[in-house]
Amino acid sequence: MTYLNKKHLYFPILTLTVILIYQLIKTSLIIKNFPIHWFIDGTSYMAKLFFLAKYGFHSMVPNWYHGFILLKYYAPGYFFTFYPLYTLTKNIGLTTYLSFIILLAFSLLFFILLGKIENLNYIKSIFLFLVFFLNPASFVSFFALGRLPTLESFALLILGFVILRYYKNKKLDLKFLVLFTIFFSVLILNHPSVTILYSFLLLGFMLNKKIKENIILISSFIISIALTSFWWVGFIQQSGVQLKGFTAINFTNLISYGTFISLAFIIIFFIQKKSKKELIFYLPSLILSLLYLTRLLTFIPYLNKIWPNAFNLYFTFLATFLLLKTNFKDINIKRIAITSIQIIPFVVIVFLFLYPTNFTYSEIDKKVLNVMPKINEDVLIVNPPNKDIPVAAILYAYGAIQHNISTPSGFFYHSAPLSLLESLDQVTILVKEKECSKLKKELKELKTPLILTYYDYCTTLKDCNFKEEINDPPVCLFKNTID
Repeated sequence: MTYLNKKHLYFPILTLTVILIYQLIKTSLIIKNFPIHWFIDGTSYMAKLFFLAKYGFHSMVPNWYHGFILLKYYAPGYFFTFYPLYTLTKNIGLTTYLSFIILLAFSLLFFILLGKIENLNYIKSIFLFLVFFLNPASFVSFFALGRLPTLESFALLILGFVILRYYKNKKLDLKFLVLFTIFFSVLILNHPSVTILYSFLLLGFMLNKKIKENIILISSFIISIALTSFWWVGFIQQSGVQLKGFTAINFTNLISYGTFISLAFIIIFFIQKKSKKELIFYLPSLILSLLYLTRLLTFIPYLNKIWPNAFNLYFTFLATFLLLKTNFKDINIKRIAITSIQIIPFVVIVFLFLYPTNFTYSEIDKKVLNVMPKINEDVLIVNPPNKDIPVAAILYAYGAIQHNISTPSGFFYHSAPLSLLESLDQVTILVKEKECSKLKKELKELKTPLILTYYDYCTTLKDCNFKEEINDPPVCLFKNTID
């Protein structure tokens, strides 16, 4: 029986390190160029951090949705963490990029701590770190979409895993109570979905502990709930659209990276020699992986509202960790594992081409950004279909940060009433169908005099007798003429 050798990891580590450095250099452009095509979700978080500094936590923000309460319906942890940094830099792009680097650095530290506890050498710890942050799920989430709050929450999950593994054969005491209460409180404030996933590890941990020790765990849990109640009480009182009727898991993509990695986790677990304690510890996660693999999670409340990439990241971590801990009995299985490890960099390279993150500006981008400073009233952006133009929601974030622009729309629909979202959708339909009088009436009801659009939609607004404010083809800005 043999473990994976360090020499098996040299090639993927070298290759993945080069890829990581390359991606971080590309992403550094957000310091001077606000991202308007990639880092999509990240622009929403940039706006929230800006709003936090400008208006304050749980304050009314007037720039979007005719006013919304900041961070009532989104976990505030990431923004609390990097608010002090933003007050120092006064640069939202620089703060966001530095937060990315800082979170990666702490994640690497947590992986190294895990390696020390689990007798994994530095090479294996670094490999685990690189695979976790450069697998398809993380590449899309962190580099293409810029989901840095998710990155922070998974960094915390790794730390939480370290705590559980450190105490797996130790008696829980007052030190654990204090440490775990702080950790779990911070995790709750960072990401409800990741908190739920971590709870499966916590359940396995509790099943291995005696009743007296579980009393300490439960006490820590209750204290954490109490300490974070200033946020979650408002969060669960969802008065906007929120997650009502929303399901993130379904049967549409049974064959995906999630299918592969959840199955890999199950297979890797069962090919290794394991104690009863280890079986109990991973049992809740194994059951979860089966439910996810078969998509039966679709029918389970709350779990079916967690985005697939969160599951993918969770099972990627567990599968890779267990692979490095596996003492292979069968040499053929070990060869398969070694071959799979060598293939990883090539898979990542494929994703570099599928998601070619680019933070430079095209001529159209420059034109629309030149229009933004000239907007001095509430505006709606209506994008024609199938055009290579900036995402409207991103421009709302950019406009609010750079020029204090207001809109009845925004980039966080959870904070908006359903009736408002329906009206916004109706505007797009009316422009497309050239319903001039109805369009003018709808805009008046939305108290929005300006429309920014492109290409043929400019002609439509001109034909509808809207007042032309700016026309720099293919970009145009029109004003409603209705009294």
